[in-house]
Amino acid sequence: MNTLLVAQLDFVRSLDGLSGPQAGWQTLLIVAGAAISFALGVWLLTRWFGPRERRSLNSPAQLLSELAAAHGLKYAERKLLTRMARHLKLAQPALLFVEPALWSAGKLGPTWDRARPELDALHKQLFSPA
Repeated sequence: MNTLLVAQLDFVRSLDGLSGPQAGWQTLLIVAGAAISFALGVWLLTRWFGPRERRSLNSPAQLLSELAAAHGLKYAERKLLTRMARHLKLAQPALLFVEPALWSAGKLGPTWDRARPELDALHKQLFSPA
């Protein structure tokens, strides 16, 4: 970046020897080009970093992860919650923390019978009064 700036300054200095209206236009074009380049750079940076912030504001997976951490859940329990959310096709997996009805055997089906003891323990941990 500094090399480019030095090259532009050298070019502008070389124009000082020119006379007439052409030297003024060339200087104006160089300044306008630099201003447009700067504005384009700022615009590109805001486009590059802006969407990331918006995405992280509405991330169901991140919300589930933060809720699991707030409740002190272990890795295996977090994976179980993720599997449940996927099985139930929840757009917002965090609903598992506020909807006890989602934990019922009827809602999950017989494929979850093997995990029922872990589910019951996790359900009790999340929904029993402290």
